[in-house]
Amino acid sequence: MRTSFDICYALTTESWPKLHTFKEVVDMENGIYYEMLDDVYVHVKARFLGGCGITYKADGTLLKGWCNGRQQFYNKVLAGEYSNVIQLTSPPLPDKIYEDETICILARMWGHNYTHFTLEIMDKLLFAESIGFRGRYMLFHSSFAEEFLRLFGIDEKRILWISAEDDDKILFVKHALEIEGFTLGSDKGLPTLENYVKDMKPLCTSIQTYPARLYVKRIGRRKLLGIDDILASFGFETMIPEEHTVAEEAEYFRHADVVFLPHGAAMANTIFMRKGTAIIETFPANWTNLMTIHVAHYKAINYRMLVESCLGNNQKNPQVDDYTISRLLVQHTLEEYAVS
Repeated sequence: MRTSFDICYALTTESWPKLHTFKEVVDMENGIYYEMLDDVYVHVKARFLGGCGITYKADGTLLKGWCNGRQQFYNKVLAGEYSNVIQLTSPPLPDKIYEDETICILARMWGHNYTHFTLEIMDKLLFAESIGFRGRYMLFHSSFAEEFLRLFGIDEKRILWISAEDDDKILFVKHALEIEGFTLGSDKGLPTLENYVKDMKPLCTSIQTYPARLYVKRIGRRKLLGIDDILASFGFETMIPEEHTVAEEAEYFRHADVVFLPHGAAMANTIFMRKGTAIIETFPANWTNLMTIHVAHYKAINYRMLVESCLGNNQKNPQVDDYTISRLLVQHTLEEYAVS
C-alpha cells in the first residue's frame, strides 16, 4: 500500500496545475480522487453526528465526501433514512456566499471530535497541501483544531471557521475542492499524516520528562475502573488528555514505549508513536472499534486489545457506561509485554 500511495502522490503533484485549470476529475489507482467543482452548496448541521457540512452540487446532487467515505451511511441517506435532517433536493437560497476564492470543504461528519478530526480531516488537509492547494479550508472550529493547524504549520488566515452559530445555514462556494477516498484510519490517509509526523521536530512544552510507560486515563463517560493500582505497580504513569495541549499529548505518545489506553479520542495520538513500541487498548463488553488497529498496523506498533467480559453486562450501554477489565487479564498482559 505504501508503494502504491507513493506512486499516486507523485502523479497528484504533477497533475495539480492541470486539474486546477481544467477542473478535471483525477482518479488514482488506490481509490483516492479529488475534483474541482463550481457552485457547491454546504448545509451546515453543527449538532448532527458530531458536526456535518452536507454538500450538494448546484443541481441538488448530494456529494459523498462530507460523510468521509462511509458508503453504507451514504446509501441510507439516499434512501431517505435521515430525511428529517438531510434534504435530497436542491438547497434553498444561501445565507453566505463565497464567490472569489477556492475553498476545500472539510467541515465534515464528526468534525468536532478529536479522533475524527485528526484521522479524517487533517489527512485530507495535508493531502491538499501536498498537491499544491493554496486556497482556504472550511473547518468546524475547536481549540484542538487550532492547535493542530499550528502544529503542522498551517496559517490560520487560510481557515474559514464554521461554528455552532452557523447551524442550519446554507453556504454557497463558487470554487470548491472535493476530496474523497479516505476513510478513518485507512492506509490511504495515514501516509499523508506520517509524512508530516516523521519529520516533526521535538515540540516545545513545559514538561521536562515523559514516561516510558504511559497510562492514558479517561474521565467523564466510559471510564475504565479498578486497575490504576496494577498499572502503577508496573511503573505506568498517568496522563489525563483533558489536562494537556495537543503538543504535550503528542510528546507523551512519541516518548512512550508502552501505552495503556481505554478506547477514546486520545487513540488518535497513536499516529505520533514510534515503530516497535506497544499499545494496549481496552473496550467495554459488546462494543469494539478497529481504528487503533489500523494505525498500529501501518506504524508497525505492537497491538493488544482487552475486552470486558459480556457476562452480566448485556444491559449496559457500551458507549457510555463505565466498565471493568479482569485484573488477572491486565496483569498477565503486562507480564507478556515484559513490563515488570
